[in-house]
Amino acid sequence: MSAANLAAGQEYVNVALGKPTSQISTGYGGASLRAVDGNTNGNWHSGTITHTNTQANPWWMVDLEDSYPISKINLFNRMDCCTNRNRGVTVAILKDGGQEVWSYKHGGQSPPHELTLDVEDENGEPIVGARVRVSLPYTDPLSIAELQVLQFIPPTNAPSSTPTTSQSPTSSCPHTFVVSSEVCSSDAFVDAAPGTCQLSDISERYSLTNNEMLELITAYCEEAEAGLNFTYVTSESGNPRNFQWDNNYFDGSTLWNDEETLNEDGDSIERTWTNHAQTRIAWPDLEGSYEDDNFQNCDARAVMCCFTDNHKAELSTNTEACYHDMEDSATSNHIKSGWTLFDSNTEAAYCTAFSWHDDEAEMSARYRGNALFYTSMFGLYDDGMAGNLPSAPMCACIEQMPVVSSTDCVSVTATDERYELSFTPSAISVRLAADVAYGDCNDFLAHYATMASDDEVTNIKKKIVGNCSEARKEFLNGKFLVRESAAEEYPVDLDQWDIVVGKGKYYSPPKGETFLREAVERSAHNIVYRYCADCTGTHQHIFYKRITDIPEGLQFLDLFLDNWFDTDNVLGVDFNLFSSYEDAANDQNPWTFCNYNDSQVGFPRDCGPTGYQAHQWNRFYNGGGRQHLAYFVEKNAPTDAF
Repeated sequence: MSAANLAAGQEYVNVALGKPTSQISTGYGGASLRAVDGNTNGNWHSGTITHTNTQANPWWMVDLEDSYPISKINLFNRMDCCTNRNRGVTVAILKDGGQEVWSYKHGGQSPPHELTLDVEDENGEPIVGARVRVSLPYTDPLSIAELQVLQFIPPTNAPSSTPTTSQSPTSSCPHTFVVSSEVCSSDAFVDAAPGTCQLSDISERYSLTNNEMLELITAYCEEAEAGLNFTYVTSESGNPRNFQWDNNYFDGSTLWNDEETLNEDGDSIERTWTNHAQTRIAWPDLEGSYEDDNFQNCDARAVMCCFTDNHKAELSTNTEACYHDMEDSATSNHIKSGWTLFDSNTEAAYCTAFSWHDDEAEMSARYRGNALFYTSMFGLYDDGMAGNLPSAPMCACIEQMPVVSSTDCVSVTATDERYELSFTPSAISVRLAADVAYGDCNDFLAHYATMASDDEVTNIKKKIVGNCSEARKEFLNGKFLVRESAAEEYPVDLDQWDIVVGKGKYYSPPKGETFLREAVERSAHNIVYRYCADCTGTHQHIFYKRITDIPEGLQFLDLFLDNWFDTDNVLGVDFNLFSSYEDAANDQNPWTFCNYNDSQVGFPRDCGPTGYQAHQWNRFYNGGGRQHLAYFVEKNAPTDAF
């Protein structure tokens, strides 16, 4: 038997290694075959962990291709993130016809990295089965680092032959070797194998047939070509985030944007730079988002980031912010239409941009994901860059960004692109590698002209205008607008309250569901405060005070923004409303009327202090309702802001 097929000593054989697998769905490139590739590493960056989509009752299964007496099952779990997802994991053994003959259900706590299950019947004998199924009895993604299905092999009197490494001593291949090729294919790698190493030798090491080995290499090539999924920086690098976090970050408002020193979550940026700066990072693909992402419609093939804060030093600005047509970034600011005119004396920024060729085979196009990561997230980690211009995203396709006077230029180039196939005693992996260089290209417009048409250069000069005075004048003349006084200040002391989201005069991108939940739970009185400048007097100040715990499945932020419903949200049971902070803190004079359940009508629908009050609600997703408002949550200590 090959040593790659041994587990827990010479007495057990892993009969699942390299066998056919399936799962309910595949998310983030986490193919089902990863759980039988021989690699037990619990970190997503190992590239050997499965991942389904988030859905009800997810499952994964291996077909052993024969019936075996099974004595043990070792389930290796993901450990860099999200360990609680497998809290109720179920493992079942099935006969060839699908009949369940044995099962185990975990007790509700996060499982260890290696969960070892002894498999036996009432007489202490192994259970005979042909398939093993792993599942979750609830809604969550299912991830598996490795599943070993162990058949006990009784020892004989003959001395065992133990190789000095995990390589079979009869193989003509080196113990560990790496081959490179400009083309990612099984044939190319087999041809490049060292010495007299043949496909049959490689396949034998991992107890696979030649066809199975070819299929495995082909699957790994497809994953390598796709590049590192951009959301891995946040959702898969030891950091329980998701695409909504990414959206909010690029809009300019998450903990990463706000905190002066990155917490341990920010280490995922350093890990991504260390492990993946010299490989290809894929362009963001936030499939499943309820709104368009900042980077899905870059017709000009250019992205710009404009920062208004620096967490490490005083911000060194390089541009004057001119104006912003808010319709250009409606999915970021949640305002259907409107304009922002910036004050040259107070609203400067540091902007930088990058662009790519219209030929997807060009390196500037293939590595534009690297340019985005380097410009935005690595710029935050390395240089402290954060903050966004009011009403505009922090980073987006240049079509969605404000008009500015100038911008710096980032260039990412790649040479010697190659695929590296690694064979070790325990695993196979394929990596797309390159010599990637990150630098400053100085004059963005000149750089852009090398990869764009004359018409494209003319159009992009409407975003980078050189002088704001003339650009503003032309803009105002075209819109027949007169500049008003500066926007009102927030009605609270921001040292004592955190803004959650705002629109109109008080625009601020949403900080997200997780932020709101955690802020309410740790606050002094569990209060969410809405200030509405264009509401009637009774509804300018509303204090929502949570009474019951916020259930896990409740979309708490969406209640306020767009869908005021009574599920786990009933006046007098789950919350009370008050007209002043003092009343809320002291639980006196609560409101007496509330109604709910009108789709796309947000807080507080027609709730009132003593009865029905219409047209005081807000809507963020498609506009409508009250226009100038903001939501706040009090910080840890009781406040005297009111």
